[in-house]
Amino acid sequence: MPSPDLRYIARARTIAPLIPFMPGFLAGQLLTHRYGALMLAVALFSLVLAYLHPVQRTLLASLALSLAAGLASGVVLIRDNVKFFPDITYLAEVEDFPHYSNPGEIRLNLAIFDLHGDFLGRASCRAVHLPWRNSFKLERGSITAIRGSFQIINRDPAIFSYDATLRRRGVAAKCRINCLSTPLNGASMKQSSLRQRLVASVKGMIESGEQAGLVLSMSLGIRDAISEKMEDAFRRTGLSHLLVFSGYQITLFYLSALWLLNGVCRALVSYLPAVSRQFTPFIALLLCSVLLGIIGFETSSVRALIALCIYVFSNAIEYKPRPLNALCLSLIVLCLIWPGCFLEPGVQLTFSALIGLSLAGSGTHNSFLRYLLSCSFATSLASIVSAVWFGGISLMAIPANLLLGPLLSLVACQGGLLSIAAMLCGLDPQAYLLRIISEVIWKVADLVQTGAAYEWAYVAVRPNLRLDLGMLGLCAAAVIVARTVHNFRMREHV
Repeated sequence: MPSPDLRYIARARTIAPLIPFMPGFLAGQLLTHRYGALMLAVALFSLVLAYLHPVQRTLLASLALSLAAGLASGVVLIRDNVKFFPDITYLAEVEDFPHYSNPGEIRLNLAIFDLHGDFLGRASCRAVHLPWRNSFKLERGSITAIRGSFQIINRDPAIFSYDATLRRRGVAAKCRINCLSTPLNGASMKQSSLRQRLVASVKGMIESGEQAGLVLSMSLGIRDAISEKMEDAFRRTGLSHLLVFSGYQITLFYLSALWLLNGVCRALVSYLPAVSRQFTPFIALLLCSVLLGIIGFETSSVRALIALCIYVFSNAIEYKPRPLNALCLSLIVLCLIWPGCFLEPGVQLTFSALIGLSLAGSGTHNSFLRYLLSCSFATSLASIVSAVWFGGISLMAIPANLLLGPLLSLVACQGGLLSIAAMLCGLDPQAYLLRIISEVIWKVADLVQTGAAYEWAYVAVRPNLRLDLGMLGLCAAAVIVARTVHNFRMREHV
């Protein structure tokens, strides 16, 4: 007869079959960071093996297999013996859509080649005060000539540093571009031209540049026209996630597209076969992909789309989806594509919010109370992660996300996209709907700026307190695991 501990593990596997695979897989990816993460991986395995005592041979084999998978998937090949010189011209291919984080500044991920076409390495580049006529002509696949100042990234950086993030992405150097040419390969400019026409159309219909920037940022994730003062106001109130076209906005767009497609199927039920409604989730995913293609496939948006695809496909395969297992599967897939991405703050913020939503969503049947708990838990967990990484806590995050977050998301994401589409399709050529949406967003932004003006809205966290908050987050995770195990044991006794 199996021991009680193994029966609890079997019950846990029925809820999330991927949970036993996660510790070994994540520890394997940690071990690819060499000696810096060795102690952390050993401590993780010690906790797992202590809890799983007595251990069966099949369980040990599963842990060993997951560890090997993590080690194999976490290896990133980088040429460390490459040297770059500031007075030499190199050829570069744009590997990611150009990102305009600040006015006059462009950020690019480039593959660097010498003039003979030999690959040298990848570089994360930034340029300030470049001619915008050249930078706007760049898109993924463009080949250009550059000259700049390169800095080789250390081979063994701190595990949670930005240099470690770049190393995990296969980047060997950082670069400040001094000279940049127009594209040399005559790459297709359809995507960037469509993006420029879209930005110009919105700015032409809205008089205020800051107001147009808010609409573009919240609706399409284009942050080129937002001032640093406005960004700081949203950061101090805990609403900065609304300025990025992240997984939250992509989910809202998916739900809107799904609702619209289901409505069309119901209206044309006599003309369409019954099986057509089963394909509406996949058509909605296709529309999300088209939207990301227009605004640019940035890493955060692509990760959110992948997580959404996993959820939709798991929902289609399984009659009743298992959120915890879907989260584990999403994290595994993301780590296979971007090794070690679970160590980055963006992924941690995303999954901390999703875990908070899952915890609150299964605790009550009251929809309004579930909504309040979901927002509170998600914001609280995300605030802890933000404090550890960025050194500050927004005391207004929970009330602001409860009161203003849903309103801004619905108006900007769903209403903004609808108004822009109506303007471009000719249904609203004077952009009356777009102007109404922009006025609503601007009024809410005024409230955000008013709240951010208070000194107590944002509290800086000392470095030693960051460690305490990190330990608090780990303790909270341990409490959640202990509570889950306790529930299993109570069910066993019943």
